[in-house]
Amino acid sequence: MPITIGKGVSHLVHLHKGGAQPTKASVGYIYAPGTSLRCNECAFITPGGKCTDYAGEEQNVSAENGSCNDWQDLRKGRIHGNGSRTQKQTAYIENKAGFGCRRCEHMDLAKSDCNAVDKDSPGDNPGRIDPYGCCTLWEKDPKRGKWPESKFQ
Repeated sequence: MPITIGKGVSHLVHLHKGGAQPTKASVGYIYAPGTSLRCNECAFITPGGKCTDYAGEEQNVSAENGSCNDWQDLRKGRIHGNGSRTQKQTAYIENKAGFGCRRCEHMDLAKSDCNAVDKDSPGDNPGRIDPYGCCTLWEKDPKRGKWPESKFQ
């Protein structure tokens, strides 16, 4: 699932200025309308709120505020992970409002475009980046990153 930690994205975007942007596939772009890409919407979460992608204490994620790069849509069925990943490996982070392109600083909502990903590359949503998509380059927008879902309607 789509999320990164730190300011590594600004470096990546700088590397691609004037050149080809990363493709949707290379950044794990997914389209998940009707979700905020949180742990409680992820296929790895148990009914008791533990993440089976992790082992031990790391299984205790914030179901309401957390997400990571391994996020999978629960609506497609539960996945029982083998506990082989760590939160650091999956870039687990928390954001009370949720995640997705609509809350990312790289997204231009008016143009359905992203300054970090090639919207014309193969993948979901041909020719655009959807506000209900997300990728591993996600960085919280200072304003929209805090908005409740109702503000996007």
